[in-house]
Amino acid sequence: MDGIRILSDEEAMIGFGPFTYPYYRAVLGERLRSGRMVAIGAFLRSEAIGLILAELQASNRKAAICSIAVAPQQRRTGIATALLREVERELIIRGCRLAEIIYMTERPSTPAVEGLLRKSGWPEANCRLMICCSDFELLSQAPWMRQTEFPAGFEVFRWKDLADHERIEILESQEKRPWFPEVLSPFDHENKMEPCCSLGLRHRERVIGWCIGDRLGADTLRCSSLFVGEQFAAQGRAITLLARSIHASRGIGRPNFTFDVSFQRPLMIQFVQRRMTPYLKSIRITKESRKTLDSECLAA
Repeated sequence: MDGIRILSDEEAMIGFGPFTYPYYRAVLGERLRSGRMVAIGAFLRSEAIGLILAELQASNRKAAICSIAVAPQQRRTGIATALLREVERELIIRGCRLAEIIYMTERPSTPAVEGLLRKSGWPEANCRLMICCSDFELLSQAPWMRQTEFPAGFEVFRWKDLADHERIEILESQEKRPWFPEVLSPFDHENKMEPCCSLGLRHRERVIGWCIGDRLGADTLRCSSLFVGEQFAAQGRAITLLARSIHASRGIGRPNFTFDVSFQRPLMIQFVQRRMTPYLKSIRITKESRKTLDSECLAA
């Protein structure tokens, strides 16, 4: 390796495209120019041999390591370690104090990622998400899919029919006293929402939950947000709403389903493991490691 350095948007887009995912290749130039992203490349005889990308978040106090890759013939020579160390230094210079890396388990690259994190002083990763995939035919065989009715006092409605005053009430009550995780906000994916299977749930005329489905690819629906208020969670209302949503998607030409469950929701994880697993085609798990960036990183 001849050296590593911060890349301009032109350098990153011309010579380093093969070293990251298609999504980041599409947005790389714009995010580098805006200052939201850091790209550091490794060179050998002026040829690109490695790349690391980090995206700044939350007023530059936090960053996510988006991707890291090294040319196959140059692996196991310390290049990835050097790239990670250099991006940590650059993030600190830009005022960042926390970095995170999220990766998928059970991939060929997983041992290398975990070895890199250990070598670079990152904390042991924790389970973050369980990503589940299935299709309508398989899911429809699950016993919990038969329960689609709610007791008196509950009302299921199309989310697109949410009244303006209800939207305002949800947002204002969340701001005053948060009652649902922000990652499960029903408003984050409305531009991709599939109206037929995006449902809300009222109890005594007050919105208490939702199941939002959005379009993913040509033949897949994703449950992007499933939530029912805490006082109703133990009654299984969220699962009934999910079953109702899946049934509502019949016949729209998107037979495949995907959804993810946070490990911070242990009851839902248990439900997936005990009652969903036989009706899923695949389960993948992502892990997350977070590292505090401080003067020790600069010294290294």
